[in-house]
Amino acid sequence: MYFADNRTHQIMGNTTVREGDVLNLTCSVDSFPPSLIVWSKLGSDTNLHSYSGSARLVIENVKPEHSGQYICAVTYMNNTLKKDINITVIYNRTHQIMGNTTVKEGDVLNLTCSAESFPPSVIVWSKLSSNTKLHNDTGSATLVIHNVTSEHSGQYICTVKHLDTAVPSYVDVTVTWHTKIQNGSGCVLQSEGLTCVCISEGFPLPNITWPLLNHHTEYSVITSVSNHTVNSTVSLTVKNHGNSTVECVSNNGNGEVRENLLINNNLSKKDEPSSGLRWQFLEIIIAFLIGAVLSSGVCFLAKKCYRKEMTSSGHLNDTFVMLTRPDDPLIYDGQALQNNQTLNSNSGTKEVEYATIDFSLLKTKPARTQESTKTEYAEIKRIIKKEQVDDDGDDGKMLEGEMKHCEPEKKEGEDEAVYSTVNDIIDDN
Repeated sequence: MYFADNRTHQIMGNTTVREGDVLNLTCSVDSFPPSLIVWSKLGSDTNLHSYSGSARLVIENVKPEHSGQYICAVTYMNNTLKKDINITVIYNRTHQIMGNTTVKEGDVLNLTCSAESFPPSVIVWSKLSSNTKLHNDTGSATLVIHNVTSEHSGQYICTVKHLDTAVPSYVDVTVTWHTKIQNGSGCVLQSEGLTCVCISEGFPLPNITWPLLNHHTEYSVITSVSNHTVNSTVSLTVKNHGNSTVECVSNNGNGEVRENLLINNNLSKKDEPSSGLRWQFLEIIIAFLIGAVLSSGVCFLAKKCYRKEMTSSGHLNDTFVMLTRPDDPLIYDGQALQNNQTLNSNSGTKEVEYATIDFSLLKTKPARTQESTKTEYAEIKRIIKKEQVDDDGDDGKMLEGEMKHCEPEKKEGEDEAVYSTVNDIIDDN
């Protein structure tokens, strides 16, 4: 085909548009006389637009079905020249999740996440609070988990990535399991009172029933729930209960479980608290006795060590314990009778009194040769103003400044006591 100016026709415009935008294409050719231009779509017999010299194809609010191949046909004289162009509409439909989100334990979880879009979206399956990608695909992704357990319950995420956008969608998966009667269930018969406890676990929560109650009109049932566990306690009065078991029935819609609970006879249960109390008292008494023995032992050892230390001490300024007789009172160191004050020897028994002598204040003398290791005891007596009574009743004069030397009667088998004055002790040192 030859045109007057020897030129071919052109198509101008954006061939890729987003859904909802405007498609605007122009087909033109320079010729004389002007050429006839016709727009059409491949697979369609309808002419979209025709004009002489130049023709524009305008489609507003384009949709995905507007995608395809368009043809611009130019007719000059009796000759026709065609040129085609591909139009692409970008779109992204809302993705959807298909499948049963509630499955029984041991079954298969099958969820499909799909998104209609162009270009195709990338779909990723994941579980909430987990960074692990379970499955990913293009356009459509199916999550399959065989033999599901209660741990597979939770929230799953289907993320659709299209071009520069990512849209997440959440779905809650629930795994149900058959009810089970737990350990710890049983019955106790005390006198005429029967108490039974049935513990059952399941999801949904099970319902516990007692067929035994159908034959009784007076009873009490207490039910408590914790997570997926139900605790049912029944109490009733029975007389001449001949059965050894009580049936417990648990049902949560996924299945029913029946179990016969053994009856434990506990007639002496009332005596248990007093017996336990007696044991507590016995333990307290034993602990007290042990503590008393240990304390006595410690005190005895401490006293013994103290006496041993005092005995082995070599200081001269130790405290001496003075011995006396009830009728022979003592006198403190440095104390003398003044103003002719008399002491009545018949005034009764006096308590033992102590005197402390500080030998460090005395002048030291050469030590004498020790003749014997025998312990000697010194008794310091007070100055006694002795009354001498004559036959006619006259009072005698008192002796002053004298120390009475006594030699008590020596009993058989006893050690002889040695007495000395304070002056003798001072002279010896």
